[in-house]
Amino acid sequence: MKMRSLRGEALTTTSSNAQQAEDQYMTVQQLAQRLRVTPDYLYSDVLGQPDGIPGIRLGKGRRPRWRIHPSDVAQWEERQRRTYDSPPPLTASAKKVRSVPRQVDSKAS
Repeated sequence: MKMRSLRGEALTTTSSNAQQAEDQYMTVQQLAQRLRVTPDYLYSDVLGQPDGIPGIRLGKGRRPRWRIHPSDVAQWEERQRRTYDSPPPLTASAKKVRSVPRQVDSKAS
């Protein structure tokens, strides 16, 4: 009689469950809860925007359903962190260094 290892099966089941959770897409409601923002903010300012979170748009109309992959959210969060952690860009006025010539009073000598 062959004995099965329950430990090996538990590890296999756990890793497959983690893989399934990683492959599942989030809804806008779930993403809003995760980021602690309103769904309206995600619809108007984040989803489908050039620097926003990429997602799959299901349907057409004013409020289509969106599905967002967790890895896309992680990449967007990393881009946001880099934006806030980087030094501010130099403006045109900050780049120009003008030296003002000193006027020498010839009478003071």
